Amino acid sequence: MTGVALTNDIRKELYKTACEMGQKGCEKMAVTHPDFEGTITTDFSYCAFNNMGGVKFTAEIEGDNTKGKVIFLVTNFEYTENGIWLPIVPFPQSHPASKAQYN
Repeated sequence: MTGVALTNDIRKELYKTACEMGQKGCEKMAVTHPDFEGTITTDFSYCAFNNMGGVKFTAEIEGDNTKGKVIFLVTNFEYTENGIWLPIVPFPQSHPASKAQYN
């Protein structure tokens, strides 16, 4: 996540759109919300971080108070209101793991 202050509404909309993309097999989709708009892309590659893995999605979004890039994983394409958004703290650039393929 870079340059983006994620609200719960933004998280829900990104997650919901990614689930829809996964169900349709769509690699790119516009996302619109009263607070922001942008594009979500995926190549359906599987990524893992610690003990959690899923399909990697990238969102480029912009709004009045939001602009930036969000990379997130979706473990299941069945949308549920109770989805969990776990923040991932990136490794410092000097850490060897920061060069790993899943980043």
